[in-house]
Amino acid sequence: MQRIYMVLAWFVCLFILSALSYGDGPPDFRQVNWGMGRLAVMAAEESVPEPVSGSGLSYRLWLLGQRVFLGYSFSANRLFEARYVFPEPSFSLQKEVRDILESKYGNPDNKTDHENSLQWQTERTQIRMISGDDGYLRVVYTGREMVQWHESRRHNRMEEKHARLLNQF
Repeated sequence: MQRIYMVLAWFVCLFILSALSYGDGPPDFRQVNWGMGRLAVMAAEESVPEPVSGSGLSYRLWLLGQRVFLGYSFSANRLFEARYVFPEPSFSLQKEVRDILESKYGNPDNKTDHENSLQWQTERTQIRMISGDDGYLRVVYTGREMVQWHESRRHNRMEEKHARLLNQF
């Protein structure tokens, strides 16, 4: 029985060390870094995630006096994107969010793929503020290196699928 506790303690120590290994600099978003695993992200958050299907995590929290959704997206158990979703945005809320983002990241880039969005870049993160056609305001944080890794992984899977298909003929 004591051996089981020792093994369990060893795994807990490994988990804590793996979570701390991402802390070589300031967090990329809230208290997490891109590439962290799902369990490490859950440990970094103060609340319990909402029940969701799939590999993502979803939380409800208060931000700027409003109940918002916080979502984390993973690929192969590696965090690559996080987002705030404001379900009841107003013009004053959009201005407040923009002012906060500008005070933290400076003026937005002019290069965006959507007319209702603003974009900022840091060394490790792309930040987009998007006023969606669905009426929601989103602030999306994407790990820049993780996007490249995710796209490369997706491309490799497509090539493998294509090769398997060719092998069938």
